[in-house]
Amino acid sequence: MRQSRAVVAVAAALVLLGAAVAGFWWWREGQVQQQEALAAAERVAAAWDAGDHAALGAATTQPEAAAAAHEQAVEALEPDGVEATVTDARTDEARQGTASAELAVRWDLGTLGEWEHTTRLALVADDDGWRAAWEPAVLHPDLAEDGTLSRTRTWPERAPIVDADGEPLAGAGEVVEVGVQPGAVEDADAVAEALGEATDATPQEVIDLLDRDDLEPDWFYEVDRLRDDDVDAVREDVGDVPGTIVRPAPGRELADPSLQGVLGTVEEATAEQLEELGAPYQAGDVAGRRGLERAYERELAGEPGGAVQVLDADGEVVATPHEADPVEPEPLEVTLDAEVQAAAMAALEGLGEDEEAAVVVVDVEDAAVRALADAPAEGFPRSRAGAYPPGSTFKVVTAAALLREGLVPEDPMPCPATTTAGGREITNAGDLELDDATFADALVESCNTAFVDAALDLPEEALAQTARDLGFGAEVALGGSSVAAEVPDPADEAEAALASIGQARVSAAPVHLASVAAGVASGRWDAPHLRPDDEAPRGEPLDEGHVDDLATMLRAAVEEGTGTAADVDGAQVHGKTGTAEVAEGEHAWFIGWAGDHAFAVLVEEGGAGGEAAAPVAADLVEALEG
Repeated sequence: MRQSRAVVAVAAALVLLGAAVAGFWWWREGQVQQQEALAAAERVAAAWDAGDHAALGAATTQPEAAAAAHEQAVEALEPDGVEATVTDARTDEARQGTASAELAVRWDLGTLGEWEHTTRLALVADDDGWRAAWEPAVLHPDLAEDGTLSRTRTWPERAPIVDADGEPLAGAGEVVEVGVQPGAVEDADAVAEALGEATDATPQEVIDLLDRDDLEPDWFYEVDRLRDDDVDAVREDVGDVPGTIVRPAPGRELADPSLQGVLGTVEEATAEQLEELGAPYQAGDVAGRRGLERAYERELAGEPGGAVQVLDADGEVVATPHEADPVEPEPLEVTLDAEVQAAAMAALEGLGEDEEAAVVVVDVEDAAVRALADAPAEGFPRSRAGAYPPGSTFKVVTAAALLREGLVPEDPMPCPATTTAGGREITNAGDLELDDATFADALVESCNTAFVDAALDLPEEALAQTARDLGFGAEVALGGSSVAAEVPDPADEAEAALASIGQARVSAAPVHLASVAAGVASGRWDAPHLRPDDEAPRGEPLDEGHVDDLATMLRAAVEEGTGTAADVDGAQVHGKTGTAEVAEGEHAWFIGWAGDHAFAVLVEEGGAGGEAAAPVAADLVEALEG
């Protein structure tokens, strides 16, 4: 009996042990399945993180479809990075071959900011192990079969450039693009003739464009960009010549056409500009081309906004899960004045068609730039970016240094026909020789020999210090260009002598010499500037008595000296001519002021300043006074 009970007990124990072992293995198998289900979700997250579309597809039940969908999304959204994290897993039913997990996905979309969303993975087990059941909703919950993700990108309206009164100088408007579509051209000569008639391009320039071997047949290639009100005349000139295209495009409307040279244009960005600007600019974006539009591109353009969109199989928007507003730009306030700019451009019109010249106008009070005019208008911006020997206009600086050292206008200053400095003979223009000349006479008649002899008697650094007080050597930038104004230390006596009359290695931009004229007129040099709130460098003030003396002598230079061609009845023009010797000939200069405006005129290789530049100054003053 006892034996029987023992057997029963042992049997019962064995049954319990078996049950326990079976229960353990059952539990252990459940744990394994849960871990493997979670690992499948982690594989999807890790591949999404790494941008490994093949690995992501392999972690799903439809490798090719999953990989293709994620690849399309990345191409469309262009993220700077993606992070996917498993935030929740439900694996209780893993033993039955089903589980699920939630992923938190964060896309770094650059200018569109960060886009975060969650997605749910259904996890299934088969003979190949655990994988995510693929469907478009894995990529985003709003995606249906054959749906896609898309990214839009929208720039804000470009800010206007306004004057000091807030009036627009350049603002949103329409322009006309005129160009060619190479693949549609049937007769290149006919296209060249039509576009040569309708635009500023020559027929040969159009032929050269069409002869390029890098043209895409269906692309548009711009030949010219014209005002919108020219469209009817352009279409009439172009007619129906196959391959020519005339189309409206976003552009800029100017308060006056004469402003285009300094303000620039807004056109499709070139490859060079795209590289220079970097993100967020892309091919096809417009950007400032030349002038202030280019120099202040980032301020005028703002930052693009956009959205992430979910599209259906027909490309229709079914959801917009993420949006970012554009960063609106503020108007760019500049000191330019449309009427003064028009006057400056009109003054240049009296020159020959092929002349290269510049006229700059600044305020006498603080050298705020009112006009920057160049000829040709869309050529090199010599008004602000050029570097030229100032010639005898620099005698204004030397005269200020002489006044500081105690000379007065009535003091004798001999003006022989020639003088020698450091072994170099220096002469006067036109064989000038003045008996019993005074300091005032020498400046009024622009006597080289008198100024050279007097300057060589100045204490060391006296001329250099006065030049610095009138802005030479200061770091000044204007409209994206460094403004030249240098008086290097002379290498020897001959160079010191030539520097005193604006030769040797002395250089200046027209806008700087306009600011010198303003500094002499007001008694203190201010750096020329285009922004009203610019903290521009300033020089040390000139003595009030010296300012009066300079004004008297420079008025006499216009009334009876070398600058008589700049005299305008009733305008009280003060100024100084300059004839700067260069290898190619002579640059003609005139700098001065009348009323509230100071100015500089340069005519490259124009000859004598009194003959070529002074008349332009007179035209300018008459236009300003009128």
